Amino acid sequence: MKSYFVVLFTVLGIVHANGDYEKCSKNHGIDNEMRERIVETHNGYRSLLAQGLAFMKDGADSLEASKMRSLVYDCEAENSAYESAEKCSTTSSPTSTYDENLYVIEEEDGDVSDPIQEVAWDTRTKVGCAVAKCNSGKATHVVCHYTPKEEAEGKLIYEMGEPCSRCSTYGDFTCEEGLCVTKQK
Repeated sequence: MKSYFVVLFTVLGIVHANGDYEKCSKNHGIDNEMRERIVETHNGYRSLLAQGLAFMKDGADSLEASKMRSLVYDCEAENSAYESAEKCSTTSSPTSTYDENLYVIEEEDGDVSDPIQEVAWDTRTKVGCAVAKCNSGKATHVVCHYTPKEEAEGKLIYEMGEPCSRCSTYGDFTCEEGLCVTKQK
């Protein structure tokens, strides 16, 4: 079965949006258009999840999330992701600051892993990604780092309930497509 992230990175080539990422001065295989697509794609999936519209591995719909936050792009997370990606490791290696998703796309099959859990934490606020060619160009490593880091053992990934019903937990937020979005000041 193909992973959701095969779709995610396919969609990256389709979605169009604008963004300003001047602090992301290094090119880690990601340009500004790609950064915006990463945020849009991650938030698109989180929105589906929060609204109970995402399909889970067992074919069931996801349960609604009461306080799923929208993500913003973070250049420091991108820098950290690049440091991990350029190691060309085939196993995820979260840091003390960031949780990590690692997608290894092999030239032969185009298949990737399915670490959806890191995308689904309702407390996540930032994402940064990087790309590195590995194995003499036969593999592409896509690494995304997420913050804040979560300790998964014994914790719910997200609180269930009516979408956005608990956004006030985070302060001054609005609800957009089932996600808690920080109000612009």
